[in-house]
Amino acid sequence: MTQPPNQLPELPQWMTEPQTPPPQTAGRTRLHFLRGTMRHIAELFENDLSSEKYARLPLYLQSVDARAKTIAFLFFIVFGSLVNSAPALLSLAAVPLLYASVSGLKLRSFVRRVWGLVPLLAFLFALPGASSLLTQGKPLLIIIPADAPGFSNGLYFSAAGLWSAARIGLRTGISLSFAALLLLTTRWSSLTGGLAAMRVPALLISVLNMAYRYLFVMARTALELMQARFLRSCGKLGTSLNRRFMGHSAAFLFLKSHYLSEEIYSAMCCRGYSGRPAGFQQRKMTANDAVFLFAAALIFLILLAEELLF
Repeated sequence: MTQPPNQLPELPQWMTEPQTPPPQTAGRTRLHFLRGTMRHIAELFENDLSSEKYARLPLYLQSVDARAKTIAFLFFIVFGSLVNSAPALLSLAAVPLLYASVSGLKLRSFVRRVWGLVPLLAFLFALPGASSLLTQGKPLLIIIPADAPGFSNGLYFSAAGLWSAARIGLRTGISLSFAALLLLTTRWSSLTGGLAAMRVPALLISVLNMAYRYLFVMARTALELMQARFLRSCGKLGTSLNRRFMGHSAAFLFLKSHYLSEEIYSAMCCRGYSGRPAGFQQRKMTANDAVFLFAAALIFLILLAEELLF
């Protein structure tokens, strides 16, 4: 029996049932793995955009030549790795905060990005060596009392041991602070152009430029993989499936990067690439750069006096 031409077919019963929200397990969504991965990849692009935003501001560090900033900040990093005095180290740790405040950077975000993870991990990893097992001294923080089974002298931290661990964390944070300042207040093209003017090998600059550019290309490809998997997934994803997907994705990105490297190099050779990067604009050092270097030298002399006095 045929259906009348003006009568529409009835919808299946499962399409008319009210939808209920999917249950959550331990406060997480069923696709939290893919969501978290996409969020972390998006943060990579957000950090790059924020760096470009700060580098375009007409403020203090942004107006200084990349060569002057590179020389001064490298000098501060080397000095921070050699200094031992607590006042000198703490004063040196405050110098990047001063530069960041006069350059328009958000101090809370800057401190969280620089000091929030890596220096803290360096301090924690240095704690075993700072204990009484390797560093003796007057007990300041007792972990295991003396005459405990297996610990005749006990386990404790002395003031010298804790300061040695804190010194490692401070040095790590100081190095990251100056490196972050250089990247946040300098456009990448200006930075590589300054390195070229400082006679850094052209091959190294080309590798840095290509790695910087195609890091984001690979990240965008990984984001597209995650989005495609997310749109085609429903229900709960098992741990074994996530591991298999990550393994396949890593292999695909490796093969794609290898293929892109061959194609890009062939395209560069067809366009006359001779091994030297082109397009760098070498600007002359100005009075503003000289003032910056003079101020950096004055800060260094103050820090050196603190190191010698204390």
